[in-house]
Amino acid sequence: MIRPCRVPSEGTNVQPAPAGSPTLWAPTCTGATIGGRRTRRTVHGGVPIITISSTMRQPIPASELRSTAPAWRLKLIPRADRPEPAIKQLIDGASATTPLDVHVAYRGHGTVHFEPSPAGDFTALAPIEYREAFYFEASYSEGFATIVPDYLAQEE
Repeated sequence: MIRPCRVPSEGTNVQPAPAGSPTLWAPTCTGATIGGRRTRRTVHGGVPIITISSTMRQPIPASELRSTAPAWRLKLIPRADRPEPAIKQLIDGASATTPLDVHVAYRGHGTVHFEPSPAGDFTALAPIEYREAFYFEASYSEGFATIVPDYLAQEE
């Protein structure tokens, strides 16, 4: 799982959102690394909604990491005058990402588990299948992305 984040305090990451968009903010608590396995939990309102576990069995060079593209995002901004979107775009952020400065990288196995919560039911995001997993820590920045389709512009 790759996502940009800010670190407001040690051990907590939150994902930034575009201005004006409704967002579910939830801290991602750094879990323990035990025997080469790292587990992270995202908690909202005291309820765990996402658990990601990965093994870190084999250190690898950054050149062996898989591409982070495509980096899809769905951008929805609501209208001010009625309950429907004013902007609805599928964004490809891959072209906007500067090259990764990888600090550490491992290959292993991984799982992700989604739970329902009062904020929403995330169980529909469960993976169809699992393949090999990569754990890495990297620095990068993002510029302007590419709008693949602008759904509302196509309707007008």
